[in-house]
Amino acid sequence: MKLPRLTQNQIGLSTITLGNLVSNVIGGLTWLFLASMMQVDSYGEVNFYVSLATMIAFGALFGMDTLLMTFIGKENDRKLVHQAFSFTLIASTAGAAAIAFFNWQAAILCLGLVYFAMSVGEILGSQRYKEYAITVIAERSLRLGLSLLFFTLMGPLGILVGFGVSHIALAFRFHQTLRKVSLDFDALRPKFNFAGYSAGWNVLQNIPLFLDKTVIIGLYGLTTLGLYQIGMQFVSMAGMLPISIYQFMLPRRSAGGVTRTLALVGIALSIGMAGIIILASPAVIDVFFPQFIDAKTAVQIVGIAIIPITVTAIMNAELQAHEKARHVFIGSLIYIGALLAGVVFLGKLFDLAGLAIGFLLANIVQAGFTTAAASLSRTKG
Repeated sequence: MKLPRLTQNQIGLSTITLGNLVSNVIGGLTWLFLASMMQVDSYGEVNFYVSLATMIAFGALFGMDTLLMTFIGKENDRKLVHQAFSFTLIASTAGAAAIAFFNWQAAILCLGLVYFAMSVGEILGSQRYKEYAITVIAERSLRLGLSLLFFTLMGPLGILVGFGVSHIALAFRFHQTLRKVSLDFDALRPKFNFAGYSAGWNVLQNIPLFLDKTVIIGLYGLTTLGLYQIGMQFVSMAGMLPISIYQFMLPRRSAGGVTRTLALVGIALSIGMAGIIILASPAVIDVFFPQFIDAKTAVQIVGIAIIPITVTAIMNAELQAHEKARHVFIGSLIYIGALLAGVVFLGKLFDLAGLAIGFLLANIVQAGFTTAAASLSRTKG
């Protein structure tokens, strides 16, 4: 018996969310285990190289993972898929070679991140949500074991090898295309503009993760950064919702599916999550993080941001489904500008609470822009 469309949509979204939830829990436990066994400076060094490999990987991807999520459901062109994989194989090899001069372990991680992202892009573009959940959970589980193994064999930087190998091992769909590597990009060439804006958006989405911290350290010191960061951890845990919604809606919307009801459900869930953070975070901090007691108000403020973050994810999925990646890119630029302004000016005026307000306002501004852009796109379309 065929399930109603809404039920199928709910199952798909629930499957993605479950995969993200379980994989995030395993990933968090992995970092806790590793942190307990390392010196502070070694922990910082590993995180630096993870960040470096991640940024190079985003550049090598050049938005091709988003391209697969968008166009597989719309065109189902296997030639385009093979050419996208071939492009990222060449780009990631060049990027990894550049990193290898500084740290060969990070080069392995760079390759793994690209291979795995492309595999996941094809899986989501094909709307294989169960396969996605199994793949990301398996990768995080394998990462836990391999990172501990290579840490024991090679020391702290062996963690990078463990992370890289786990990504490479689970990139099944990438490996399957290696038999059809092509230097002919005729099907891909018309999509380069879309891919370029998507790549810019991906990079801009991750730059704030490092940029705001750098500014906060310079202006307010490490203690303020630590208090600010505990709030970001709460947002990060709740962040699986907008990520799941975006991953589910983009291929569905690109294929012409109707996602209005799911968007409303997503926004309702984000409001519920914000409420939970506001009500529960003070008690959680008192019991588990007493050293962060001064961050209670800031955590409650940044918790509200999960609502505009979810709205932005929904609108970004719609914009990219209509091949309006430029607006997504501009929205990210606006977010970065608003965030930095909030950190500098509101932080000076209201200290930690000002930083939290700045983060919230930056997300509201981005959500407002992407909503307006999506509305304009619907009007013209």
